[in-house]
Amino acid sequence: MTVISRRNLLKGIGLSTLGFGFGAKLGLSPAQAQTTPGTQPAIAYYRFQVGDLNITNIHDGSAVLPTNLFGTNADEGASDAVLAANHLSTGTFNSIANLMLIETGDRLALIDTGYGDFTLGEPTNAGKLLDTLTSLGIDHGSITDVVISHFHPDHVGALAFEGGASFPNAALHFPQVEWDFLSAQPTGTEEAAFFDYARFKMQPYIDSDQLSLYTEGQEVLTGITPVAAFGHTPGHHAFMLSSGDQTLLHMVDIANHFLLGFQHPEWYFGFDAMPDMAVETRRNTLEMAATDGIQVFGYHFPFPGIGYVIKDGEGYRFLAAS
Repeated sequence: MTVISRRNLLKGIGLSTLGFGFGAKLGLSPAQAQTTPGTQPAIAYYRFQVGDLNITNIHDGSAVLPTNLFGTNADEGASDAVLAANHLSTGTFNSIANLMLIETGDRLALIDTGYGDFTLGEPTNAGKLLDTLTSLGIDHGSITDVVISHFHPDHVGALAFEGGASFPNAALHFPQVEWDFLSAQPTGTEEAAFFDYARFKMQPYIDSDQLSLYTEGQEVLTGITPVAAFGHTPGHHAFMLSSGDQTLLHMVDIANHFLLGFQHPEWYFGFDAMPDMAVETRRNTLEMAATDGIQVFGYHFPFPGIGYVIKDGEGYRFLAAS
């Protein structure tokens, strides 16, 4: 595994982009976390199947982030130029979160949990997972498994609140490599804000002995197989969903924008801990998906996030197919 310096790590989780006072930019610290999920109304959901897997994509909402997170190794303003050429707004973008609820056999599993109570200090309408589940008539206690791709706050945010675990009966599946990394990180400092937030969210499951660690290539649940996708974080994983002769690749954060991450896979993204490795992962994944015609799902793509990867010159294009 690539060794990364503390300086590069802090740059990779966005500290260099968001600047001094980062800890204060987290909308609330773990100690301030609200005791209930909130009263945000549900936005949208979309149901489909991959073989015998019944999947509901849940729109968790979005948060506002600066576009200069993309192309940090490119000329200044390069990302905005691409967005403007495609008639999209510049300066900021909405970082969408799409969550997967999967019925597989007698299990009801979530892949990641969205923003929860996390914010970067900008206006946000994110954190709608729990309310959407309630709107769909799904009791939070009926979730049997929560599969986490990596430790970032917009993926673990709804795992728990001050009142305890959001999914009290669920096994929490977390990547072994990411666990080893997270366990070795500092605590209690401004620079450790992301790490402390993730640990706070996971703690109720750890205390109840509900934590299970997974490795690449071993089915977490029937039809759900982790795929190593290192770079975004040291233990970041994607997931191959397979049933019968149907497959779908859940890309998670391999590409964090449906346009910028595809047109310029060589561009660094401000929250990538190991940008060169993230670029290699992104290139290889997009090339494989385009060559093999694999249907993909993007955590941060326009809802419902399903489509195909098409070769387009030196880059790629996301073709929505819902």
